[in-house]
Amino acid sequence: MANNGIPSINEVGMLPNLLLVIKFQDGVTKYVRSEINKSEMDSFKSGAKNKFGFLKLTPENYWIGNDIVIKADNHFKVNDKIYDGNDIYRNGKDSY
Repeated sequence: MANNGIPSINEVGMLPNLLLVIKFQDGVTKYVRSEINKSEMDSFKSGAKNKFGFLKLTPENYWIGNDIVIKADNHFKVNDKIYDGNDIYRNGKDSY
């Protein structure tokens, strides 16, 4: 257990739709939108006002893969963005 009765993170992965899947030691799996996903959706929402926004949606931006680091304090980093595993355990989605 990490803290507050919340289990430690076993595994973190990036799904093809840029959602994160987080698997905990107790077998619970949670899903959250990644920061990349949020950025891409903001590009759609801004529409024609953002003339370069849609250029970010090309696969060339994701060919490098993901740099995922799980820390002992139940936080993890995906491509330099830090996420709180405790908050995700409490508030993440069970499915998408």
